[in-house]
Amino acid sequence: MNINVDLFNFFNHGFQNPILDGVMPIFTHFGGFRFLVLVLIALVLYARISRRETLKKVAIITLIAFLFSDLITFALKHFIHEARPFMV
Repeated sequence: MNINVDLFNFFNHGFQNPILDGVMPIFTHFGGFRFLVLVLIALVLYARISRRETLKKVAIITLIAFLFSDLITFALKHFIHEARPFMV
């Protein structure tokens, strides 16, 4: 047995609920790369316009950290060639 496939099946088939099945696809996009980058850029612009230097610094550091973590994730996905559980 493959633990990845077992965990995939446990979460995707063990927690089915008609309400959550309709709501969760909406929340999936809120955690997406593009959405978070846009929110952080908007936060940097807001901080700059409102002259909130601390907020601006935090938003820029967060944006850099997020981009760096995405780069690491991208690299790992290409170095570790593990099939997605739903494709097995």
